[in-house]
Parts: sequence; structure tokens; C-alpha cells
Amino acid sequence: SDEAFLSALLGIAASGIRNASAHARAQRLNRVLEQKVQDLRTLLELVQSLTSTLEPTEIAHLLVLTLTGRWGVSRYALAAWKEEQPPLILKRGLDLPGVEALKEEAQTIRQPARVEELPEGTLKSKLESRQGAVVFPLVASQGVSGIVALGPRLQKLPFTGSDLEFGAGLAAQASVAFENSWHFHETLEKRKIEQEVAVAAGIQRDLFPKELPRLEGVELAARSLAARQVGGDYSDIIGLNGSGPDGPHLICVADVSGKGIPASLLMSSIQATLRALLSPQLPLVELVTRTSQLLYATTPASKYATAVLALLDPSAGQVRYVNAGHNDGLLLRAGGEVERLTSTGPPLGLLPGIPFEEQSVALQPGDLLAVYSDGVVEAQNEQEEEFEEERFLESLRARGDGDADGIIDAVFEAVMSFAGNAPQHDDITLLVLRVARPSRP
Repeated sequence: SDEAFLSALLGIAASGIRNASAHARAQRLNRVLEQKVQDLRTLLELVQSLTSTLEPTEIAHLLVLTLTGRWGVSRYALAAWKEEQPPLILKRGLDLPGVEALKEEAQTIRQPARVEELPEGTLKSKLESRQGAVVFPLVASQGVSGIVALGPRLQKLPFTGSDLEFGAGLAAQASVAFENSWHFHETLEKRKIEQEVAVAAGIQRDLFPKELPRLEGVELAARSLAARQVGGDYSDIIGLNGSGPDGPHLICVADVSGKGIPASLLMSSIQATLRALLSPQLPLVELVTRTSQLLYATTPASKYATAVLALLDPSAGQVRYVNAGHNDGLLLRAGGEVERLTSTGPPLGLLPGIPFEEQSVALQPGDLLAVYSDGVVEAQNEQEEEFEEERFLESLRARGDGDADGIIDAVFEAVMSFAGNAPQHDDITLLVLRVARPSRP
């Protein structure tokens, strides 16, 4: 009877183990299936975004944002090229060889690979020096037309085979989009574009303030240089209703995703939105939140803008600001210290529901505040070296005791001298606020 009882008990246990094992297997399969569905959904969203744009730079940003967001990667580098087209370079934290050297070496890379699996060469050594993790080739009809390199994942998790397969699918879609984009730009009627751009450039010039306000104890200057006839950078200084020279003014510098006419249209939308919403009763954070919500509701998912919006109170000597995913504003204190107006929220129109935060800084006599677009520090010379922040700070300090217009002149002169004859692929915008020093008796 004991044996019969044990036999029955073991039979029940065996059945339970089989059921638990089957359940665990089903759960694993469900997780794999859910991941596949998510991958397909991501791929579909990317394809939809890619088919809505004909701008190579925007295609590159979409690809990089999708790949880095998928795995929580903070470092990347992308290079894409086509004959008779300017090479496209995006990078953060990783370095690639020069485009000419990369073109030749990349032809041997037809499949995604981990960096340690790459053949010995300049590409491998460059990526290993900065802890690059994986490489995805952009394969076009005429061969490899680009390379995307990613750094390590969050928590240094390994890239699996399915990860490489997913990334290869995204890279393949982006390669087609690049080809279509470049083909479009080659075949489009040049004269028609020039006529349309000339009209748009005239409209855009009218959107920038023709004359900056004169404020009590503060000097202001701003300048923008579009990479094309029209650009996506925006700068403005708007007085609140009824505010005089010592009253509060809104300072805005924004950088719209993309280039050319589409970017200029979104720029004009931001300008109209800010001027329509701005009022003394509306807090700064609420102004930024509403602007972001309106842009998200009225523009494609691939369209967004980084921006610094700051409320300047000259009488109080204070700036309250929201940095929406933009470059850090640089506050050069009269004593030589540098403070940063760091990001306090996501880009406008990109991620609804994520709150913005407001920060404030006190201004002292002799302080200099510079708010700029990434075209300043990412300006490249003929060797594809970037101007970078250190040179920017040097040019600011070189004329730090001059007036605001002189400081703008010094920075643009330094950038243009550095760039030489190299074409620039991003708009360059700089706004400078200089607090006057007390007059000597």
C-alpha cells in the first residue's frame, strides 16, 4: 500500500513537473514572440518615418535614434556617402576613420558584426579605442554606402544574434531611404527649387526680429547663418505684453530637426505658437509644455525641435529657463567661471507626457550668457574636425569685455576661419546676452 501511495504521489508530481515545464516553455515562447512583435512594430514605424522624408540628415537621425533607443546606447557614429554628394557624418562618443579611408575598408563589411570580429584595420582600432561594440553596414545597390557603429548597451549587456538581425533590418531600410533621398536630390529640377527656396528665404528673414529690444543694463545680440538658403534654427526675443526696457522678456533659441524648407516651416510654426501663447499669466513651464503638445499634435513623429526658452527679468537680474533637449547654455561669469544651463526636459514635440523642469540663474555685472545651436560647435573644417566647445569658449573669452555685437562677430569669425572652404551641413545660430558692468565714477 505504501508503494502504491508513493507511485500515485510520484505520478502526480511528474504530471505537475511536466505541466510547469510546459508553462515555463510557453512563457519563454511568448516573451520571444512579444519581442518579435515589438521589433516588427519598431521596423514599421521607422519605415513610415523614412518614407515621409527626403532629407539624408533626417534619415540618419531617425536611424540613430531608433538604434540607440532600442538598446539604451549612448555612444554612436554614422557615416554615409554617395558620389557627387557631401558625406554625412553623425557621431557622439565614437570616432570613425576619414570618409575616403572608410569607403575602401567598409566594402569588406557586408554583414553586421561585433567590433572584435572585424578584420584588422583602421576602423577596428578606432572603435576599440572608444569601446565600440557593434557595426552595421549600409548596403546600397552599388556596394556599401555607409557604416553605423554603436557603443555598449546599458549595463554592458551583450548584443545577441537576434539583436544583430534586428539592427541589420533597420540598416537595410535606411539604406534604401538614403538612396531614394540622394536620387531625389539629383533629379529634382534645380531651377524650380531655387525659386521656391528664394521665396521661403524671404519669408523666413521676416520671422527673425529686425531689431532687438534695448533692455535696462543688458546688451543683446543674435545672428543665424543657414546651411542652405533657408534653415531650421530660430532665435527670438519677445517682450511680455506691456513690458518696458526693465520688464520681463522671453529669449528663445531653437534647432528644428531636418533642414531646408520642411525645417523652416516647423520653425515658423514654433514662432507663431510662442507668440500666440506668451502672456504674463502663463508660467514658463506651462508655456513650454503647451508648445510641445501642439507641435506633437500637428507634426509628424519625426519632426521635433530642441530649444532653450528663458525668461529674462532685467530688473531682478535673473534668468529662469527651460532647456528642451538643447545644447547647454554657457554662462561665463565675470570672474572666469563657466556655468551650464543643462537640459531640463525632452525636445519639443517629441515625447508627450514627459514633464519639463524650470531652473534659474542670477546674473551679475560683467556676466556673459551664450545660447547657441549645435551648428556652432559641430562646424567642420576640410579635415572633418569639429570646432568643438573649447574653441567656442576661447572665442567668447577673446571678446568677453566687448559689446554683444562684437562678441557675435568674434565667434562667427573664428568659426568661419576654422571651417575654411569646407561646406557646412548645419545651421549656425548664436544669441549673446551681456550684463553691463557698473560705470566707473
